[in-house]
Amino acid sequence: MKHNVLITGIGGGGVGRQIIKAIKLAELPVKLFGSDTSTVSFGKMDVDDFFLLPSASDEDYINTLLSKCLQNKIKVIFPGSENELIK
Repeated sequence: MKHNVLITGIGGGGVGRQIIKAIKLAELPVKLFGSDTSTVSFGKMDVDDFFLLPSASDEDYINTLLSKCLQNKIKVIFPGSENELIK
């Protein structure tokens, strides 16, 4: 059974991209969802599904994130951006 996993902040060459790489190398039975603030996100091609999120500083960030997780039955979230950790 595959679990739905979200990795946020996949747009740059930072933490989000490294989490994708680690999960793929581990060959875990997951469906990878990625999110970023831009549709031209660099990591978009490395995940099974992608959606936009507002910036972590946006007041709607948490509600949008939770809504997307419920909508897609996401069980695990890996924050790929330092700004999200402050929330």
